[in-house]
Amino acid sequence: MSTDLKYEIAINECNSLRRQLKDAYNKCTAIFDALSILDEHSTKERIILEKLICDLRQTLENELEKNIELSIEKLHIEKKEKYLKRELNDTKQDLNKITIRYRRIYDGSTSSFIQSQLHSVIASQRATIETLRDSLTRAHVPRADYDELNLRFEQSQAHTLDLQNQLDTSLAHSNDLQNQLDAANLFSTQLQTELDDVHAKLTSTYAVLEEACSKIDLERAEFEKSLQHIRRTTVDEIRKNSELYTKTLAMEQTYVAQRQALDTKTTELKQLEKRLTQQEENATNKINKLAVKLEQEKFIAREIIQTEQNRLLKSKNKK
Repeated sequence: MSTDLKYEIAINECNSLRRQLKDAYNKCTAIFDALSILDEHSTKERIILEKLICDLRQTLENELEKNIELSIEKLHIEKKEKYLKRELNDTKQDLNKITIRYRRIYDGSTSSFIQSQLHSVIASQRATIETLRDSLTRAHVPRADYDELNLRFEQSQAHTLDLQNQLDTSLAHSNDLQNQLDAANLFSTQLQTELDDVHAKLTSTYAVLEEACSKIDLERAEFEKSLQHIRRTTVDEIRKNSELYTKTLAMEQTYVAQRQALDTKTTELKQLEKRLTQQEENATNKINKLAVKLEQEKFIAREIIQTEQNRLLKSKNKK
């Protein structure tokens, strides 16, 4: 095999190694872009989940306010009813006392006067009793309405507890997803660090290859000049050619050493590529698990919102 053919083969192998290094660098860049897209998608899903939790918390606060208003209204009704009953009993007791007192001081000589006064007092007390009775009738709440309000109050409290439990569950799921997202971000950061290291190694290897190719090109140019000089020289120059042949052998030995170094670098690059492929598979599996959990959380949030809407529609229909 001629020396020119050997140099051509060496240059072709160097170019092939350059292309392989560029392909490895492009793969690293693609992995980094995929991790960036995953981080952005996880951030959007977390914002949507936080919004759903805020809406559920607002609904729970509205239900609590309604329960408090119903409790206050029930207490006011009971207090007013007790007050009117007490007033009616006091009026009856006063009427009985007046009747007994007038009966004790009843005298035949003043019977007409006492009777007229008694009739006026009785009429006044009756008017007062009728007024109190009307007030009691207006303020009286039927037992069925009272039971219905009490039942609604208890149902509202039960629903409030249910919503609180659902909110606690959603918050627990949200915290779990947040922890998993933080772990994924940490893994992404570690993977990015390793990618940067690989990129630095690839850059240094590429620089070494460029330097080796430059040296080979210079040596080839010198060798071509030497060959042209040999063709024009005499026997003395042929004798000198033996020295050049010795140099050529030394150059071939140097090339073999450089080729061995290149093979070592190629083996390291293959190992790095295998490691990156395995890490990419692990990252893909974790991403898929996170996507499944996010879909489950979306389904739970939609079920909670649908249940709340159905309950509000039923409440409006009852009203």
